[in-house]
Amino acid sequence: MIAAPCNGILDFVIVLKSTGTSIGKLGIWCRDPSNPEVGFMLARAHWSKGYMAEAMYGWLEYLWSMNCEQLVNGEYGEGHECNGDSVAIDNLEGAKQSNGVQKGGMETYRGRRIERVVADADPRNEACLGMLRKFGFKETGRAEKTFETHLGWCDSVYFELQRPGH
Repeated sequence: MIAAPCNGILDFVIVLKSTGTSIGKLGIWCRDPSNPEVGFMLARAHWSKGYMAEAMYGWLEYLWSMNCEQLVNGEYGEGHECNGDSVAIDNLEGAKQSNGVQKGGMETYRGRRIERVVADADPRNEACLGMLRKFGFKETGRAEKTFETHLGWCDSVYFELQRPGH
């Protein structure tokens, strides 16, 4: 995800507070700000320690505070820190640069809140599926052979999370 040519927007690096070491990434990718897609990854040595849950909690809080127009214009803060003691989240370098969102039809997004976030997960990744479900993401569908990686063809499980109170 970090090396992807179409790296996401509103990306954060997950950093261990105690050492300042980067251990993962969490962010959104979208062409349409009213339909952002979350993506995340964590270094294997840090799995099952609660770091991603802590980061996801802070990230979702930050996401719901924004609106579609801010995503289109690349107007995000300089950083955000989780409340826990294990992980801090800092915006990736260059957050104010072009974010790859199609800017045509700006009137469509003016003042519009982000109402939902979606996810696409490999059904073999039980930890990812569990994380999404833990935060209230609901499964919306499945598809076979949706993307090819070094592991071969991967299937997809699609999820959606509605804005709280929606």
